[in-house]
Amino acid sequence: MEIVLQVSLMLGGLFLFYLCHLAYRRNWKWNSWVLAILGISALAFAQPSVQGFLKSGVMAQLLKYGEKLNEFQKTVGNQEMTIRQHQEALNAQQKEIAAHQSELANLQKQVASAQKEMLAASSQSASAIAGAEKTIIEAKVDIEKQRADIRDVKHLVSGLLSSMQTEAFSEVDGSRLIVLALDGKKQGEVNAHIFFLLKHVPFRDSVRLKFHLFDQPPSSYQVSSNVILFNWAGSPNELKNDSLKLKQFYVEYIPDKETSEQAVSSVTISEVSDKSIGVTFSPELKKPFSIPRFKSLDQ
Repeated sequence: MEIVLQVSLMLGGLFLFYLCHLAYRRNWKWNSWVLAILGISALAFAQPSVQGFLKSGVMAQLLKYGEKLNEFQKTVGNQEMTIRQHQEALNAQQKEIAAHQSELANLQKQVASAQKEMLAASSQSASAIAGAEKTIIEAKVDIEKQRADIRDVKHLVSGLLSSMQTEAFSEVDGSRLIVLALDGKKQGEVNAHIFFLLKHVPFRDSVRLKFHLFDQPPSSYQVSSNVILFNWAGSPNELKNDSLKLKQFYVEYIPDKETSEQAVSSVTISEVSDKSIGVTFSPELKKPFSIPRFKSLDQ
C-alpha cells in the first residue's frame, strides 16, 4: 500500500508540473507557481521519510486537499476544452471577416475603375458624369456599410465570449439539482428526470449540457426560464452524491440580460395521486414540463 501511495504521489507531482507548464504558456503566472509548489510537495510526500511523518495524523488532512486538487484539475481540463471550442468559433468568424475584406477590396477596385472611366468621359455630357458620380457615391456607401458589418461581427463575437457562463452541479441538494427516479426502467431507457436550476435565465439556443466531459444531445433536455429538464438514461447509482463529486454535470450558457421572464427560485414536489405527481415552480413557468410518475432515490 505504501509503494502504491509513493508511485501515485510521484505521478501526481509530474502531472502537476505538466499543468504548471501549460499554465505558464498561457501566461497564468500565479496559477503556474501554485501548481509548481504543489508538484514539488507531491514529490516530497512520495519520500518514505515524509510519509512516516504523515502517518502521525497529517495524512488524512492532506488526502482531503488531494480530493480538492483533483476537482481543480478537472475544472482546468474543462476550461481548456471550452477555450478551444471558443477559439474554433472565433477562427470561423475571422474567416468570414476575411471574406468581407476581400469584398471590400473588390469594391475599392470598382471605385478606382469608375474614377478612371469618369476622367476618360470628361468630354461627355453632364448627365453621364452625374451618373458616374452617383455610382461612386453608392459604392462608397456600400463600403462603409460593409465596414460597419465587420465591426458588428467583431463586437458580437467579443460579447458572446465574455458573457459565456459555466455552472457545475456536483450534489443532489433539492434546490439547484433535483433528481426524480422512475419506476421499472432498464439501462438505456429514461431512468430519471433531472432538474437543473440555473442562476440566470439563458438564451435557449446557447445552452449546452455536459456530464463529466461529454456533451449531451439537445434532444435529451428541455429549457424553460432558468430550469433545465434532462432525461437520464444511465444507472441511477451514478446520480448519488459520491459519484457526482467525480463526474459532475456542467451547463454552459449565455445569460439573457434583457428578458422580462422571471427566474425560478424554487421547485416543490407533491404527490397528486397514485399515478401522478405535481411539480410546482415559484414563480410559475410560462412553458411547464410534463413529468411522469417517479420515485425518489432513497426508496
